[in-house]
Amino acid sequence: MSIATLLGFLAGVGLFIEAIMSATDNYPSFVSCPAVVMVLGGTLAATFIGYQARYVLLALREVGGLFVKGKVYRRMLTVETGKIRGTSCRSSRVVAAG
Repeated sequence: MSIATLLGFLAGVGLFIEAIMSATDNYPSFVSCPAVVMVLGGTLAATFIGYQARYVLLALREVGGLFVKGKVYRRMLTVETGKIRGTSCRSSRVVAAG
């Protein structure tokens, strides 16, 4: 998970909690499991209606992948560095420090 993803998630949750705390002293009135199920279920149902199931499932898998540490290989770094520099993978050489 990237640091930007984590910071964005924490900022969103923090702002939500701040809005509740500044609006009322009765915090439990904002916590409702049926309401959460209705919102998330309705959002998921509308998404499945609007898009093909394979794309929705692919998007859900990608969202889940945000919270899993990705694998980075030396070859991938070489290719990405070559793209940034504007060179092909074959013309970019990796030089070991030492």
